[in-house]
Amino acid sequence: MEQKKSIPRSIIFKKAHSGTNGLFYIFDIKFDNGDGGQFFSKTEAQTTFKEGEEAEYTIEKKVNGDYVNYSIKAVKSANGFVPGKGNPQIEHRRTALKCAVDLACNGKVDMKQIIPSAEKFMEFLNS
Repeated sequence: MEQKKSIPRSIIFKKAHSGTNGLFYIFDIKFDNGDGGQFFSKTEAQTTFKEGEEAEYTIEKKVNGDYVNYSIKAVKSANGFVPGKGNPQIEHRRTALKCAVDLACNGKVDMKQIIPSAEKFMEFLNS
């Protein structure tokens, strides 16, 4: 896959889809340089690509029988940060808390142990 840089001119929500990796949202995206394809987002209000703002991305051709689709992905920087995805530290905190709450909901830890469990997850995510 080749890394490219261009300005998105059109970003249109196409549909929501529930798959093995959960619910995701599909957008059709077209760039200034003529590239176009589908971008998959975990949030309906995606902020990874913004119309009129130059973005780095990769484009991958996917063939399924007679159909050809092009998958667009944002390029991550060296620290794993994707523009528009938010602060990685905050994302780690959110993930750690969600995991701890899931454990409590499933009876694996006591409700009083949510915060200590989240702190353990944070240690793991930051190691």
